[in-house]
Amino acid sequence: MKEAGVSGVSVALMTASSDQYDELMHPYLPEEISTPALDVVCAFIGNCVDIGLNVEVTGVDREEVDKEAAGELARSLGVIEPVRWRPYFP
Repeated sequence: MKEAGVSGVSVALMTASSDQYDELMHPYLPEEISTPALDVVCAFIGNCVDIGLNVEVTGVDREEVDKEAAGELARSLGVIEPVRWRPYFP
């Protein structure tokens, strides 16, 4: 990606809970991928950090989301900036 000119990505991390991620995002993964969707997203974030991309993670500011846990997860993946929480409009 970096060789193609990509300097940064924004990824909707949303939550630190795999079950809650599925509930919020309704991800589609091909049958041959048995890894939880949140693990796939986390691997992508980690890979982007590893190759030197600027990584921003975002989430929707919902009461039921543990924002502190999501922030800790992002930091554990190497993301430097805090999670950017977007307003939730039900």
